[in-house]
Amino acid sequence: MSVAGDLPNFSEFDASGDVTADAAVNLELLSGDLSPVSWMSSADRLVLGSFGGERAIGEQNISDPFGPLNAKVDASGAYGALDIQPSVVGSDVLFVDRSGRRVRRSGLNLSPDDAADLSLLSEHLGAASPFVDMAYQMTPGAVLWLVQANGSLVGMTYDRVQDVAAWHRHDVGGDVLAVCSTPSPDGTRDDLWMVVEREVDGETVFYVEVLVDEFALGTPVEDQCFLDCSLSYSGAPADVISGLDHLEGGSVAVLADGSVLGPFTVASGEINLGGEYSKVHVGLAYSSRLRTMRLEKQTTDGSSIGKIGRVHRVVLRLLDSVGIKIGATFDTMDRKEFRRASVPQNSPVPISTTDLGVDFPGGHNVDQYVCIEQDQPLPSTILSMGIEYGVQG
Repeated sequence: MSVAGDLPNFSEFDASGDVTADAAVNLELLSGDLSPVSWMSSADRLVLGSFGGERAIGEQNISDPFGPLNAKVDASGAYGALDIQPSVVGSDVLFVDRSGRRVRRSGLNLSPDDAADLSLLSEHLGAASPFVDMAYQMTPGAVLWLVQANGSLVGMTYDRVQDVAAWHRHDVGGDVLAVCSTPSPDGTRDDLWMVVEREVDGETVFYVEVLVDEFALGTPVEDQCFLDCSLSYSGAPADVISGLDHLEGGSVAVLADGSVLGPFTVASGEINLGGEYSKVHVGLAYSSRLRTMRLEKQTTDGSSIGKIGRVHRVVLRLLDSVGIKIGATFDTMDRKEFRRASVPQNSPVPISTTDLGVDFPGGHNVDQYVCIEQDQPLPSTILSMGIEYGVQG
C-alpha cells in the first residue's frame, strides 16, 4: 500500500530511512495459498479475495491508527473467490466463491456465525450456470443482482438485520451480459443498468436497458409499467404507436390507459391499437410466478408428511394489486375477478388493497402446493397468505 496522501509513492521509509506512521505498508500474506489477489473491497477492514481464500487487513492495536507499525492480516475464510468484484452491504462483503455457483458472506469478525453460504436454500439457481457478474441495488429493494454464464438474471433480496436472503429469477426475453448499479439522477434510488443481447427481426442486437422505478403506493394503474424492453407514450390520444424499431417483428403486450391489450406484432416499427389512448406502455410480456413449498401441518399423530390432504380455501392479503390467477399447479389456474359492479365495463379495473378469499380449485393429493401467477402487465403485491388445509387421518 502506498504512502498516505501520495498514491504513486510506495516507499517504506522516509528520506532519513525511518519508518513513519504514514509510510507505505508492505505485508506478507503468510499462508499456503499462492493465488494472486482477485479483488479488494473496503468494509470495516480491507478484504482481499483470491482463489485460495479471503484475508482481512486492519490495525493490530485499535487504539492507534492503521499504518506500517500497526497492521495485521487475518484469514477471514478459505472458500476462495472468483475474479468478480464483490458488493459491500453494510459491513458485509458478499462475493462469489471459487465454484462460481454460490454467494458467500465474508467472515470479517472471524467467528463461525459471521461467514455464511447465502445460496444454501436456493442452490439450484447457481447449479444451472455459474455467476459471471454482480451488482448491488441498495434502494429501493436491497437486491444483489447476479448474471449467469447462460445469460440468466437472478436476484437476492438481502437484509441481514431481518435475516432475509431471498432469491428470485428473472426472464427478460434475452441474454443479460453485464449489470451495473448507479444512483438515479434525482438521487432517490439506485438504477440497475443491464447489457442485454436479443434476437430482433432475425438479427442479434445489444441493448443497454435500465430497470424502471417501482411503482409508488396509490399510483394509478395506467401509470405503471410491467414490461421488458419497453417504451412508454404519453400525450394526445393516438391509435398508432411508433418508434418500436427495437422490437421489430416481435410480439408485444400493451397497457393502454390501464387496460391490457394485445398481443400485437411490431411491423415497420409500429403497432395499431384499434382505438385511441393517451398513456401507452409497449414491451415484452412476462409472467410473475409464486409457488409455496409443499404444505405440511401438525396432526394429532404427528406430521402430515406422506398423508393425503386438500387445500380448501386460500386468503391473500393484497396491496395495490389487480389481475391474479391461483391454483394447485400453473397448468390448472383460475383468474380471480377484481372488477366491481360499480366499475364501467369500458374502463380499467382499479387496483385494490384487500383480502381476497379463494375457494381453492385443487383436489386431494399427497403433494399440496398453492401457485399464484400474474401473467398480465399489472401490479401484484402479496403481503401474506392464509391457507385452510385438511389432512386425512
